[in-house]
Amino acid sequence: MTAQTPQADLVGLNEPAPAARPQSTAVSPTPSPSPRRGPGPGPLERFTAGRWSLPIILIVQAALSVHLIWANTAFQDEALYLTTGHVEWSHWLDGTPVASFQTYFSGAPVIYPPLAAAADAVGGLAAARALSLCFMLLATVLLHGVTKRIFNPSAATFAAAVFAGVGATQYLGAFATYDAMALTLLALATWLGVRAAEHNAPTRLILLSLSGLTIVLADATKYAAALFDPVVIGVAVLTVWQRRGRGRGLGAGLTICGVTALGVAGALLAGGQSYWRGIEFTTLSRADSTSPPIGILFVSLGWAGLVGVLAIIGAVTTICAANGGARKVLAVVLAAAVWLAPAEQARIDTFVSLFKHVGFGEWFGAVVAGFALASITAAIPKAKAEMGLRASWAAAGACAVVGFLLATNQFAAWPNASALMTALRPLLRDHPHAVLATDDGDVIEYYLAADKILSREFLIDEQAQWQAAFSGAGFSYVDPATGERVRGLVAYKLAIENGYFSVIALSDYHAWAAADQIIRTDIIKDRDYRLAANIPYIAAGARSSFEVWIYKGSR
Repeated sequence: MTAQTPQADLVGLNEPAPAARPQSTAVSPTPSPSPRRGPGPGPLERFTAGRWSLPIILIVQAALSVHLIWANTAFQDEALYLTTGHVEWSHWLDGTPVASFQTYFSGAPVIYPPLAAAADAVGGLAAARALSLCFMLLATVLLHGVTKRIFNPSAATFAAAVFAGVGATQYLGAFATYDAMALTLLALATWLGVRAAEHNAPTRLILLSLSGLTIVLADATKYAAALFDPVVIGVAVLTVWQRRGRGRGLGAGLTICGVTALGVAGALLAGGQSYWRGIEFTTLSRADSTSPPIGILFVSLGWAGLVGVLAIIGAVTTICAANGGARKVLAVVLAAAVWLAPAEQARIDTFVSLFKHVGFGEWFGAVVAGFALASITAAIPKAKAEMGLRASWAAAGACAVVGFLLATNQFAAWPNASALMTALRPLLRDHPHAVLATDDGDVIEYYLAADKILSREFLIDEQAQWQAAFSGAGFSYVDPATGERVRGLVAYKLAIENGYFSVIALSDYHAWAAADQIIRTDIIKDRDYRLAANIPYIAAGARSSFEVWIYKGSR
């Protein structure tokens, strides 16, 4: 089937001529920068279509995230992944035994954690967070490239500006978890799929295959990224369909799906049953929470509503103006992607990671949101084009302002542990035995292992008499009276009665707040522990405090 010429597509979406028709002179090889062109474009119009717009947007994006890098101490997940990465490096280099992280991690522990740990070894937590910023900046560059090829350079500029300013982008650009890497890999897979539409069969096949392999790597980095695999594949299929015809579009879909399926099968075969258990536990069979779906959707509207509305406007504009069903469907797919994560998390009734996950959908939605903002000048007289651009940039600025407030608020949602670490360092040097830290074990281990106060090694043997930092239900204890191994709160109670823990740190934070109250009661009843420090903190707008208890005889 002969590819449609750009003139048959949406007005103002000037695209490069298909490679199959290089002799065509109907379209300039360089896409025109905006849908409306008149004599003497104003400075704002020149900036929007100019070559310096993307670098300036990236500088602003970096500034919005950089201030968060030092805004708080490590979050539990950050501490866990960085410590795990160091353990993996020790295992590879020295043969140090490692725990079965793959059975309960929501991403392959051998991909992102070692990479982040390498950055951490160079510059600490700030360097690990800066690595995430590099990923997010690359995601913005890829978004610009995708939007320019689907629509036009002006739409690409606005798409990049919108995405750079949203809260999830600012947050993930300063958060040392595998979300930024997974999102960027999905963006790269999408870019490869869109680029494939510009090339003839041999090169197109290579690009589509690389896109499929990149999808596999994204899914392995963070299993939940697979939710957006259909969107990535759909964008590639519909772009090739529009440029090269239905047959080649369907062929593109078969290629990507085939490569992705083979890659996933190969990865699971290499990982074995332990990785499959981790995927089931964290993603496929994740236990439902109790958060109301309506509440989840309402909060999601506040977090992603601006991009979602702009994406819907862009999709409607495309549907009304485009010739050909492929482009119309493509616009709908991109706009719908904004709501994939909220819908999935409403299904399993949980807010956990929602703020991060909406950012994945916002990347896709920003493509059509950018086109919506670029199209404003096409709907008004030429004399008012500069005014229309001001309105578009005001909308992009609103996304950044709201995003700044959201990201800053999210970074204040967990306690700053600096004072806690200051209090624990001398105590653990004087009394270096078992430590109980119900909600902050990973954070304590990350910071104090760096100071050589706690070992980074994870002890595999449950019979071990010493463990670095316990967290949650993973702790077990042998009752000296019966010889029976018990778990949960009973294990904590017996261990406290027998003076097993030298230091106990309680925080009344997050999931272990109720357990902390019970453990505190056991400590008070036992009377063999004394309160060594009470450190107030504010998290998520609520006041509470860390309590550090030490066993009798400690200084």
